[in-house]
Amino acid sequence: MNRRASFRIEHLNLQLPPGFAPRADRIGRQLAEQLSRLPLSSSVTLQRLALPPVTLQAGETDTALVKRLAREVHAQLSSAARGGKSHA
Repeated sequence: MNRRASFRIEHLNLQLPPGFAPRADRIGRQLAEQLSRLPLSSSVTLQRLALPPVTLQAGETDTALVKRLAREVHAQLSSAARGGKSHA
């Protein structure tokens, strides 16, 4: 049986710049969807995962922002799954 490793996010706290409140829910949902598509080699439990500040590019779409956030989260989860240091 080919079983995918999994992760569960119990709490997601995104700190977005002023003016992003109307976009926050959509960004959170898109981030969860994007993360669900990325492979993980094994399951991992982290108490906390913190991303470094992300600079928004002028005119950047929510989708482009979410892809960058997902890549960073995935990189940290993959590192932790391999037994490496996470940024938590």
